[in-house]
Amino acid sequence: MTILISEVPQSTLSRQVGRLLWASLVLVFLILIPSLVPFLGWVSLFITPSTCGMTMVHNLTLLVLLRKHRNRHNGTPDPAVLPPTATKASIICAWILVAAFASGFGVSLAVFIITTLRGEFEAAKGAIIAELLLVAVEIGVFGTFAVKSRRERRQILGGAETKRWYRRWGQK
Repeated sequence: MTILISEVPQSTLSRQVGRLLWASLVLVFLILIPSLVPFLGWVSLFITPSTCGMTMVHNLTLLVLLRKHRNRHNGTPDPAVLPPTATKASIICAWILVAAFASGFGVSLAVFIITTLRGEFEAAKGAIIAELLLVAVEIGVFGTFAVKSRRERRQILGGAETKRWYRRWGQK
């Protein structure tokens, strides 16, 4: 007789955060195609391809750490240990990457407008537009990941998050 041990279901927020990580990872690979093919990243002044690399490292690291976290606790949520996606470092890095993608989007948009006004690079307009659209979607997905991770952190910690983790000037 075989007994199947099923994992305790994760919270909806935790599942959403994991799915957003996977969606972001797929989007990053898709962004690299129109970003690198026509001009090897020149359109965004190499901001978008380098941000894609940093995002890949960030997402893969979090996915591996999430897997270890789940395996360590046999699928049951441990209130004493935060999941890797709910740490302050993860949330801060996510917002930094959102800002980097936004700057890459801005530079790509400026280059697109300038080249359109001058009538240059007509053959690569489709790739530039595809890059702009994919980066805009990635900004939305990764921004949502950062917000959901913050909500997950608040949900796990409860009221403990209202205390300051830093001292104000003049406080002892």
